[in-house]
Amino acid sequence: MKKRVLIVDDFGSMRRMVRAALKPLSYLEIHEAEHGLSAWNKLQSAPHDLLISDICMPHLDGWALVQRVRESEHHPALPIILVSAEPAPDMLPGSLRYLGKPFKPELLRHAVAEFLYMAT
Repeated sequence: MKKRVLIVDDFGSMRRMVRAALKPLSYLEIHEAEHGLSAWNKLQSAPHDLLISDICMPHLDGWALVQRVRESEHHPALPIILVSAEPAPDMLPGSLRYLGKPFKPELLRHAVAEFLYMAT
């Protein structure tokens, strides 16, 4: 069974870069959202195994999306990878990772594989 991953970024080019980086991981079913609010709606309509999100986005930024997910009844432990040009935060909880832009595709694949193997 494929693992459902939701990529969230307001730039289509960045969503394509993340998708291309994950293409070698054939066990993924990749979905996309243009901003945090769209991502939240997609998470409400279908379960996902991993969220990969930008931080600076319109309508609902990445931090607000993380907060909604963590406070939700259905997704509180959803693994999240934040990919952003924003400075890295000092501390992150175990189910949250940060990758700076630009990122190396192999680092993203490693983080994805680590989260999805931890979940199984």
